[in-house]
Amino acid sequence: MGRASNERFLGRLDGRVGIGRAVTSDGLPCEVQLVLARRATPTGAAFLSTLSRPSPQFPSFIASLPSGERVRPTTIVVNQTELPSAEVVEVYRGPLVHGVAEGLAHDHQLGQLTDWLINEIVVLASVHVPASATERDPALVRALARAATERALEHAKETLPFHAVVPDYPHD
Repeated sequence: MGRASNERFLGRLDGRVGIGRAVTSDGLPCEVQLVLARRATPTGAAFLSTLSRPSPQFPSFIASLPSGERVRPTTIVVNQTELPSAEVVEVYRGPLVHGVAEGLAHDHQLGQLTDWLINEIVVLASVHVPASATERDPALVRALARAATERALEHAKETLPFHAVVPDYPHD
């Protein structure tokens, strides 16, 4: 695909927002608010600056898969819940961040983008799960985060012209 298609796609992507929510059968909620940005824009720069201002109660993490592999597009996960202890931080750093990473890594449309395009995208994922979730099964927390991230990503991607940048991508 041509440079004009890539630029049009990235221009329509910058600042796009999506919100997703998942809830367990007993009412434990997880909400993910995603913002997509092009790396070389003020929006992208603002995302990356969140890493330079850490907070003990509201740390940010670069999303990675359980294997330790960084997810593409680069994703910064920020929690909305105050983390009162090191034990709670570990649940957010592990299962919650891994769930967000999996929600992005397994997306079919993003997986079809060229390396150049995927490297131009940065994602900010703001996650809210009650601190009581740390007392739950880590696999449940991870599944909740993944489901909420998938929903938020679908919402954020609505009307993006994937057909302009992905060869043979179906469109109306």
